[in-house]
Amino acid sequence: MERTDPPPRYDAQAPPRIAILTARLDVRSDSSNSKLPVTDLPPFPGFRAEALDFLRDLRAHNDRDWFKPRKATYDDELLWPARCLVADVAAQADRQGLPMAAQPTKSVF
Repeated sequence: MERTDPPPRYDAQAPPRIAILTARLDVRSDSSNSKLPVTDLPPFPGFRAEALDFLRDLRAHNDRDWFKPRKATYDDELLWPARCLVADVAAQADRQGLPMAAQPTKSVF
């Protein structure tokens, strides 16, 4: 089962440092134009400084041995917010009538 709540270390009350889109996810259209619930993810909270620090460190240590003990940071600081972003973009595209569908668990990368 996919996570729909913020990671335990993620302070949802703190303002995002990098916020791109904050539309609320409602539904997504399929090819028959019927509305399908996508997920219960909250609005995109932005990427925190910890995410950017992780990416800088990853650039310097791009190997499995470095990454494995830091996978929780990746999940909490990058993957989870990215899924929220994908869900928000999909919802916004649907509201604008754009023929784009995205799934937060499959369309992140």
